[in-house]
Amino acid sequence: MNTSCKLAIATTALIAGILITASSTAQSQQANLPIGPINLQDSTPGAAQIGHGNITGTFKAGYLKGNGLGVTGLNANNVAVGTLNDARLSTNIPRLNAFNTFATSQEVVGALYITGSSYPGLVLGKTTSSGDQFAHLSVDGQGEGYFYLLGANHNMNVWLDSIANYPNNGYMGVFDSSGTAQARMYVSAAGQGVVSADVKNFVVPNPKNASEDIVYACVEGPEAAAYVRGVGHLVNGKAHIDLPDHFASVTVSGGMTVQITPKSAASEGLSYSNDTNTGFDVAELHSGKGNYDFAWEVKAVRRMHEDYVPVRPWDEALPGSTDRKAAWSGRIQSINQRENAYAAQRLRRP
Repeated sequence: MNTSCKLAIATTALIAGILITASSTAQSQQANLPIGPINLQDSTPGAAQIGHGNITGTFKAGYLKGNGLGVTGLNANNVAVGTLNDARLSTNIPRLNAFNTFATSQEVVGALYITGSSYPGLVLGKTTSSGDQFAHLSVDGQGEGYFYLLGANHNMNVWLDSIANYPNNGYMGVFDSSGTAQARMYVSAAGQGVVSADVKNFVVPNPKNASEDIVYACVEGPEAAAYVRGVGHLVNGKAHIDLPDHFASVTVSGGMTVQITPKSAASEGLSYSNDTNTGFDVAELHSGKGNYDFAWEVKAVRRMHEDYVPVRPWDEALPGSTDRKAAWSGRIQSINQRENAYAAQRLRRP
């Protein structure tokens, strides 16, 4: 039987059936053909049928079977939620050589696993029998992993990585608007933990005013040093100070600085001798025989940091996956921004 059908207006088409519903009249060349739904296939699509469709208006698909080749006008904003392989994406969508996931904000309760081929790709949540929680990211077992967050200007905000040339030494950086790290925490080539920033502070609530914080900055210098201080007592113009064992364990004797302040106006003055990182002797000047307290402070270079270098190359501690050209450009931009902000601040001062 040769039957043809013409749709005046086709407003919706549901491909799950596949069912096309006409909202207006359907005229048939054959008499008595009922007006209404036209079933092209049953609920289980069979072999693909050759043909073409040209519909003006809205086409709504509950289920679309096919590889999506030739689909145009699609970008990442059109994909609300779901996961697609590169091969299923249009050419105008950036490809990651991996599964591309588009998602709205998600709250995950429990463990979240995104797996690679050899190692877990991203694991968040409880993962061991002891209830430990950890986060992990790797590149399918082919290299060290990294993870970063971008700001609204698409520059780096936060970066977790490893140090260049040392894939087992971790790196964490917090970046400014130019994409330049202003606070870093990493393990150096020598295996030392390093925390670096322009200013290191402690912040505590003001006990006299809850609406305020008290912010102190660290005192710093061109060496890695430690200090210890206390109060001693002079007897017949002489004294000996024993330094704590913990101080001796983390410092070296060479290059120590000892400061002594007498707590008596009658003092002839004080001197020290035989100084090591375990202790030192104190004597009153002019063979004095004074009996009074004195304050003392000792500074010494930290053990294993004798060769501390205060001036270093800008790229000493870059993450392994850094684009060096972009990092240098961002660094220059960051320096200019800081200098301009400082100059403007100076101008505003009375």
